Amino acid sequence: MFPGCDAPPGWCDAHHVIEYADDGQTVIVNLVLLCRHHHGIVHRTGWTMHLNHPKLPTRPAA
Repeated sequence: MFPGCDAPPGWCDAHHVIEYADDGQTVIVNLVLLCRHHHGIVHRTGWTMHLNHPKLPTRPAA
């Protein structure tokens, strides 16, 4: 996810692409693995994530 981050999956947290608070489901197609450091950055600095695969769910445009 983040260039240069080589944290193994066992050191990572699952992060909701569509946030749980916004009705994002806790399903594999809505989760990405982020190391603890980058997971914190995503939540503190207002990053947004989008799913790129056309068969995966996306949030409707507001």
